[in-house]
Amino acid sequence: MKIFSEELVGRTAVIVIGIAKPHSPAQAKVKDQFGQMHYVLVEPELDVVFTQGQDVILTQRTKIGFQAIYA
Repeated sequence: MKIFSEELVGRTAVIVIGIAKPHSPAQAKVKDQFGQMHYVLVEPELDVVFTQGQDVILTQRTKIGFQAIYA
């Protein structure tokens, strides 16, 4: 089943590889409405840092992945 990446906006993702900083994304995993896991690049929407294991909420699509805020 195909989903559009915009459908992941609003979902909670977990940072799995790296440290996400503004303009320096990290890899996160997020589950879609069908239970399928997706691995996406995430960077903070604000001037904060996300570390491995941290839950974040995807807020908008970017050219390379998503921006997010603290969950």
